[in-house]
Amino acid sequence: MAHEMGHNLGMTHDDGRTCSSCAHSGGCVMSSVLQSSPLAWTQCSVDDINANNWNCLNDAPTASYEKSCGNGIKEEGEECDCGTAAECPTADPCCETTGCKLKSTSQCGDGPCCSNCQFKAKGTSCRAVATECDIAESCNGVSNLCPEDNYLADGTDCNSTTGYCYAGQCRTHESQCQYLFGSTAVKAQDACWDLVNTGGDQYGNCGKLSNGTYTVCATADILCGKLQCTIPGSSGAVLPVIGNSKTGTSVTTTFSNGTTISCNGGDADFGDDAPSPGLTADGTKCGTQKMCLSNRCRSFSEISVGVSCGQVNGQTCAGRGYCNQDNQCVCRDNYDPGSNCENTVNENALLTCYKCSDADACGGTPNSANSTTELCTSNEQICQVVRLARTGQTTHYTRGCVYKTSCTEECQTTSGDTKCVDCCQTSRCNTGNGEPTTESSGIKTTISAAYTFTLSLLVLLF
Repeated sequence: MAHEMGHNLGMTHDDGRTCSSCAHSGGCVMSSVLQSSPLAWTQCSVDDINANNWNCLNDAPTASYEKSCGNGIKEEGEECDCGTAAECPTADPCCETTGCKLKSTSQCGDGPCCSNCQFKAKGTSCRAVATECDIAESCNGVSNLCPEDNYLADGTDCNSTTGYCYAGQCRTHESQCQYLFGSTAVKAQDACWDLVNTGGDQYGNCGKLSNGTYTVCATADILCGKLQCTIPGSSGAVLPVIGNSKTGTSVTTTFSNGTTISCNGGDADFGDDAPSPGLTADGTKCGTQKMCLSNRCRSFSEISVGVSCGQVNGQTCAGRGYCNQDNQCVCRDNYDPGSNCENTVNENALLTCYKCSDADACGGTPNSANSTTELCTSNEQICQVVRLARTGQTTHYTRGCVYKTSCTEECQTTSGDTKCVDCCQTSRCNTGNGEPTTESSGIKTTISAAYTFTLSLLVLLF
């Protein structure tokens, strides 16, 4: 099944190609002759799927079954789900046996940045680079998830400035020729592109219309039409090494000075939804500050492409990071994206403080699913954003709650006479008549010069 699905995703057989061997006794999944249990992929298979840019694989489907705590599937609103009470102790040591909640000692239960129920240390690699135009991601130390997948901004130079990054890939004419015809193929001379792609036929064109006719390439677009390649040691048409229903074309021209050039083209079928591998791919460089888009050579300004992250001392992202697909700096080490990587990051900016909604404060079982979050954005010991109670009182939350995920556990005693009172302790609320209950706490809370106050009367809300 994996072999056939590989074909559906644009992978071809490894045979006859220069592929890395599989470090598994069962052999390679895309070998034409399969062994008993192939469990590994060659680099050729990886290159095939990357070349076709199957973004649909990142589109997670919507569940078609009824959600239920205890079914062993972590669903929305659950911190974990280890199955039945009998299954939990061995299935997930981080999870309580009932309630689909993490244990009080657990920071997390799963995820690429979770290990032994604790967040992995900040800086631990969680996603390596996949291409020259990709950006590696590391754990931030306060989440079980790997940060959003980033790649270099469209228009970033790549492959020694012979190409531009586009959608995380470095697409050049030569790499596409090699994908189509094998590793020895190279981009044909410019004369091929000019001579053949202005013909508007099966040998050279800028696309095919629904009525079956070919589009003639304008002179400005010749490098964005049908791929024109040269295959050393070959004569005449050569079939592609990929896909089904393969076709090959060849045009040989001798000039008046006796020079002969060969222009090879080809095509292969990957299905109606897949782009033709015989046409120049979107994002291929076709000039300075220009790339192909829909088989036309477009300037960066025309299609709003280019690196526009902030500069510090003439260097993009201060030379300490990368400009990503959203034209935002992704910094190395401990530098702050907000300063375009000029200054070190404020550690507190990475911390999340949880606060309960009014509905959670009194009544029902508090949980993180219907709590809101605030980001600590200063060096204060409390979150800058405060919650305004209905009575006009304000409630602050200390950094002590950062690793907790349920309201009942979020607040804890801190050093000295500083204390965070948990808004979700329902026993302290009058749930009978819907009115707030008051309690005289007598707690003096001194957190910083900017946030010094005395609570002599704490009002807790429903």
